[in-house]
Amino acid sequence: MATVTIRQRLTIEMQESLVSALENGQSLKGACELVYFSYARACVLMGEKSSKGRKFSAIINRAQAVAEHRLVTRIMESGNPSDCLKFLQSRFSEWDKRGNVNTKDQANLKAESLLARMSAIPEEIKKRKS
Repeated sequence: MATVTIRQRLTIEMQESLVSALENGQSLKGACELVYFSYARACVLMGEKSSKGRKFSAIINRAQAVAEHRLVTRIMESGNPSDCLKFLQSRFSEWDKRGNVNTKDQANLKAESLLARMSAIPEEIKKRKS
């Protein structure tokens, strides 16, 4: 049965919950299931050329960008480059551009390269205590 043809209404409350789940690192499919909204319908909405479709797509993309930023920040604070790289590669395909790594030395070099790339990300300004 094709669920794409089912027109579901995404209420404001559902959309807020969906965005919150995405910002906390949930996948789009998991976030849709969390709010009882069809993942197939979400994909259809994101592909629409209408202003509603473009707005929905922008909201989803921004929420996923917030999640990636939070994850990168947490990973930078952890300090274990090998674990950082493995996690980012499993969650975001764009982090795995150099192919598979077979040896521990190559993994360490790749992890150090990752940390070098991450160090180019500007740090958030911390509030000073008065």
